[in-house]
Amino acid sequence: MMPGTPRILVVGGGIAGLTLAAALRRNGIEPTVVEKVARYGDVGYVITLWPMGRLVVDHLGLGDRFEALTVPINAYSTHTDGGGRLRDFDFRGRLGDDGVPRALRRSELIELLGSFGGGTEVRMTRTVAGLEQDDNAVQVRFDDGATAEFDAVVGADGIDSGIRRLVAGKVSMRCSGLRLWTWWTPGFGVAPDESHEFWGVGRYFGYNPTTGQVGCAAALRASGAPTTPTQLRDRLRGVAGQQNWMIDALGDIDRVGSFDLDDLRLPNWRFGRVVLLGDAGAAFLPTAGVGASMAMESALVLAEELSKVDAAQVPDALRRYVGRRRTRVDAVQNRSRWLIPVMQRRTRFGTALRNVMVRAMPENTVISEITRWNPQP
Repeated sequence: MMPGTPRILVVGGGIAGLTLAAALRRNGIEPTVVEKVARYGDVGYVITLWPMGRLVVDHLGLGDRFEALTVPINAYSTHTDGGGRLRDFDFRGRLGDDGVPRALRRSELIELLGSFGGGTEVRMTRTVAGLEQDDNAVQVRFDDGATAEFDAVVGADGIDSGIRRLVAGKVSMRCSGLRLWTWWTPGFGVAPDESHEFWGVGRYFGYNPTTGQVGCAAALRASGAPTTPTQLRDRLRGVAGQQNWMIDALGDIDRVGSFDLDDLRLPNWRFGRVVLLGDAGAAFLPTAGVGASMAMESALVLAEELSKVDAAQVPDALRRYVGRRRTRVDAVQNRSRWLIPVMQRRTRFGTALRNVMVRAMPENTVISEITRWNPQP
């Protein structure tokens, strides 16, 4: 590393952190990356990357491997409670091959991003316990008692960010009042390039294909939510019509993920020489399917700004990063919030009114909204 090159600590080895590390390494900066878990394993659910995320993958020279790992979502269909067709959208016909989202498992995307340049070194089972900074550097104390000095610390450690707590204190999430469950089923009889969602009365079910299994997701009100897979199955029974076998499979599945559908919009992302990236500063609801793409896009911008400066100018680089990303991130986050009441109506009257509106909406309106926030190559 050249004299004066910023010493950068990336806290969090997920999608945002690994994208940042790869982009920095591409520009000649070797960051230190730490991750609190012992191993990645088969973590997470389906990730769909829109063109903005694919542009980042291509920029890192990983496009060919990405294509091999993913399936295109050429068509997207919504259904009423019970499985009746509500609206079909021909993504490929409207957006072309380069405009459709592509789906893969989160673990596959993490492995892909971490493979850049022969592999990014990640120190597992390590995180930050304390920070002290002045105008010149950040003194970091790790949870194993070791200390080190850096010119910039990037909190890319997710919605429950420990770095955020250290610099911003306790912050409140924006609660949707919903809880999401995720699980995997075999892909027998499922179209390999179609995503389907079932918008029921006070309940939601959807599935996405990957190159292997099919990822399933369901949402219900968090109040009085099921506590076991069989209870969840019983609450969802009948919502998906002929595809109810994916829900019935819950009776034989032990591993079901669940989390509250909350998001986060922090007023500030930068705290001196410490900056937040991805879900640590702006956590997205999964409704729009753009959280990963936005985090990757932000990571590329942050790497670009940090690569322009020496150690003394790091605060200016972090300030420019926030200035370049804030408006876009807030706007796309607003869209993900707007979709919650559209997808999840609590009464039969509200559901029926929503269905009439969705059927009447011109397809061009929907597609133009998608392309507005997902620029193509």
